[in-house]
Amino acid sequence: MYIRVAGGGVSLEKPEDTGKFSVSVGALSDDLDQVLRAWGWGMTDGAEALINVEMVQRAASGRVTASWSDDFKIMIDYARSRGWLSSDERFVRAHVETDS
Repeated sequence: MYIRVAGGGVSLEKPEDTGKFSVSVGALSDDLDQVLRAWGWGMTDGAEALINVEMVQRAASGRVTASWSDDFKIMIDYARSRGWLSSDERFVRAHVETDS
């Protein structure tokens, strides 16, 4: 799954794929940090993004199978084991890729 940031908007793409997680940036007229904050998705931290876990869950709701919650929990547990969650576990770290 990935967070798509383009044209000043933010969307969750391919939520069923919990084996991958990133932020994909397309044509962006504003600063990535500003867009993520404005839409409630998170913020940037240097070259990476911190994405709101609850927003991912909300955006996936109704678009994924019943087993998704278990798969997402596994993804978050893995992120925790790698130190990719914020101290309050509200945000998960994601690398930022540029659309080509």
